Amino acid sequence: MATTTLNTLLPEYARRKGVYVGSFTTTSDPSGSAKTLTSTGLISSGYNSDDDLNDHWVRITSGTDDDELRRIDDHTGSTGVLTLASGSSLSAGTNITFEVYTEDPQLLVNELNSARSSAFPALHRVIHDRDVTGASQQKRFAIPSNILEVNRLYAEPRLKSSFADNIIETLDCDFEGDLTDFTSTSVTLAAETETNSPANQMVFDGSQSGKVTVANGDTGYLYLAVPSPTNYVGEELNLSLWVYSTPVTSTTVKAAVRTDSGSWTLGTEHGGNGWERLSVSLTDHSISSTIHVGIQVVNGSGAAYVCYTDEWVATAGRTENPYPQANPVMNWRKEGTDVVIPAGIPGYNNLLFVGIAPLSSVSAGTDTMEIGEDRYQILFQAAMEVATEAEFDDLDDNELNQTQRRNTHARNRIQENAMVLPSTRRTVV
Repeated sequence: MATTTLNTLLPEYARRKGVYVGSFTTTSDPSGSAKTLTSTGLISSGYNSDDDLNDHWVRITSGTDDDELRRIDDHTGSTGVLTLASGSSLSAGTNITFEVYTEDPQLLVNELNSARSSAFPALHRVIHDRDVTGASQQKRFAIPSNILEVNRLYAEPRLKSSFADNIIETLDCDFEGDLTDFTSTSVTLAAETETNSPANQMVFDGSQSGKVTVANGDTGYLYLAVPSPTNYVGEELNLSLWVYSTPVTSTTVKAAVRTDSGSWTLGTEHGGNGWERLSVSLTDHSISSTIHVGIQVVNGSGAAYVCYTDEWVATAGRTENPYPQANPVMNWRKEGTDVVIPAGIPGYNNLLFVGIAPLSSVSAGTDTMEIGEDRYQILFQAAMEVATEAEFDDLDDNELNQTQRRNTHARNRIQENAMVLPSTRRTVV
C-alpha cells in the first residue's frame, strides 16, 4: 500500500483549501536570540511590501527546528525578514526550508487526522495480523486492537525449524539440545521441559523450549552465530522465531539481526498475546566475520522479566520471510471484540486476521498515512467536510447556507472516489 508523509500531504491539502502561500529557503543565518527567518525568495515571489505576511503562519521543514510552527508578528518586505511570535530562539543554520500558510498549520493537521476517521471506510488500510495463536479446544479469539473490521480469517501452520532452507538448522535452533550454541548478553537462558497432565504450554514444539530471564532495567540479547556467514554477502537475511510473552509495561521483545560488530537491526515487536511469530530482515554487502540472529529484550517493568522462545528459522537470499500455506477459516462469527470459530483451529497455528482500519494519524512531518496520490481527493474532501462542519455554529444565515453547500459538495466527492472494501468470506461459495 502506498504511503505519503505529512510533509507532502499538508501543503497539498492547504493548496486545495486556498491557505498555502509557498515554500521558501532562508538566505541568512538566524543566530543568538533571533526569532527571525530571512529569505529573499519572499521578495522575488511578490511579498515585497511591509506587513504583507503579518499574522500568517510559518512551518519550518528542515534543520534543528524541523516541524516548528510559529505565527508571523512582523514582515519587513524590503529585506524578506519574518519576525516570529513568542517561543524559544531559533537554532543557527543556513538554507533552512520553511512554508508559509494563511491559517495555523496545526488546524490543518487536525482536520486531516479527523478526516481519516470520518472518511472510513471510504478510505481505509488493510491489515494482516498474525499475533494470535491457537490452542487446543480454543474457540474464542480476541480481535487485534489495530483492526476495526474483520474481513477474513486464515489458520496458518507454523514453519518448523527443520525447514530445508534454514541456515541455522545445524545449530540448536529447536532448543532440543544443551543450548550451548546460544550466546547471551544480560540474559539468563534455561531449558524449559515438556510435562504431561497438564501439558506445559511453554514448550512450543518437541520436549524443550528456551526460558529467557532479564533483570529489571537491562537490555538483553539472546542469539546464534550463523555458520559460514560470508556465504551470504549481499543477500537478504530473514529471521523468524516464536516467542511467548504476556503484556508487561515498559518491556519489549523484538526479533534482531546484526552483521560483524555492527548495531542490531530490530524487527517486529511482541504484542503480548502468548505465542507469536516475530520476524526481521537485513541485507549487508560487507559481511566479513559474523551474522548474529536472535531476540532483543528490553525490561523496564520494575522486576525480573521472563519470556519463552522456540523454533528459530533463518534464511538467506529470499526476498521475504517464508510462510507456510494458510488455510481459510470459513465458519466464524464476530461477538463484541472477539471472533468465535466453532471448529477452532489446529493448536499453535497462527490465526491470520485480514481486516481494515482507518488510516494512521500523523503529527511530525515524516509521519506517514497509508494513501497514494490517487486517493488524495477523498482525504482532502473529508478534511474540508470536517472544517466546514466546525463553522456551522458561528455563521449567520447567509454564510451558513454557503458553508452547508460546500459541506454537501465535499461529502458527495468522497463517495465518488471511495475505495472498494475487501470481501468478507465466511462460507464456501
